[in-house]
Amino acid sequence: MSSNVEESKKSTDFTDKLARISHSRPFKAIVAILAIIGLIAIAVFVTTLGQTSAAAPPLEPAAGPDTSQRDRLEALSGSVVLIESTFSATVKPKTPDSGDGSMAGTPTMSKTFQPPRTVHVQGFCSGSFVSDDGMVLTNGHCFDKKEVIPSLLQVAEVGNLTYDDLSDPSKLPTTQLTEDDLTEPELTITLIQGRGTTNAVVLQPTPASLVVAQDTKQGDLALVKLDGVANTPAIKLACDYPTDANAIVRDYGFSGSLLASAVAPQLKVDLDKPYAPPNADDPSRTADDIFRSRIQPSYPSGTLNGKQYPNGVEYREISAPMTQGMSGGPTVTVQENGSYALLGTNSYLTDMQSFNFITSLENVVQFLKDHSVKFSQTCG
Repeated sequence: MSSNVEESKKSTDFTDKLARISHSRPFKAIVAILAIIGLIAIAVFVTTLGQTSAAAPPLEPAAGPDTSQRDRLEALSGSVVLIESTFSATVKPKTPDSGDGSMAGTPTMSKTFQPPRTVHVQGFCSGSFVSDDGMVLTNGHCFDKKEVIPSLLQVAEVGNLTYDDLSDPSKLPTTQLTEDDLTEPELTITLIQGRGTTNAVVLQPTPASLVVAQDTKQGDLALVKLDGVANTPAIKLACDYPTDANAIVRDYGFSGSLLASAVAPQLKVDLDKPYAPPNADDPSRTADDIFRSRIQPSYPSGTLNGKQYPNGVEYREISAPMTQGMSGGPTVTVQENGSYALLGTNSYLTDMQSFNFITSLENVVQFLKDHSVKFSQTCG
């Protein structure tokens, strides 16, 4: 019994001492210091967390509650068109030499001893509407007649060429014809969007006209006009390049490997190089096949890198993959509101998939102004 009383007394004495200590000034000072240290630690943690979030690579921002970023990417496909260029030339007839009756400059292949005939080759590029009245921005090299003449000569010499033929020119016989044996090539342009493309306005293969084209030494830009179609879905141009080195860019265009299956199974596509259609008497067949195929533009992603000045003209390097057939398509970047704006056109690719080039934004803006195109920019 006395033992319990003594234990209770000791407990009471300890509680009194603890109460006196907790109310003493030194103890209160220690508690205050510990509280301040705790608040500082919390503030440092929060600040560090905020800095870590800000330094993360800026992925494409959410587009808002009503429209997903994927929907916006798909919707932009309606502004992108596939451009089919058909070059046609007539093989001039050979006439006997007035001197000894021989055929002057006659090729050795008997196949060339024919009446005048027309030959065709075709090539493909991509482009985008930059105004609501049907103006399409693309690349100038897509319409370079000098580039297509060797293929026209091959078709005139050996008949129709397939992609298989052009994939290994060394297997083709050397042509005996020259550029002088052809009339000036004539260009026919058809714009195509795959059936089912979101916001598509080219609901069937539609003729278009070339307005102007630069060669690569001038800037590699071109304009194609689609007449008779109102309210074409135009891409707005950016006002400047992204300031963040990690900002995402996407290059839109029609991939060659996809078009291969759209046109014909036996053709191995090499889109920026011209080819002869399987039926040269009906070159429009290819456009119809593409339309029926539901082919859609691709839009791989990468980053915007340094400047390069081949031939003294500014181009911008991107790490986004690019394939043949995507030339002329728009390279875009996302804006703060989730929409996309054009930075340039896909100009040329290299053997390295992550090392490709687009035309510069400054050159595109000046080019459109010089030709009185009614384009819009995100800043006004």
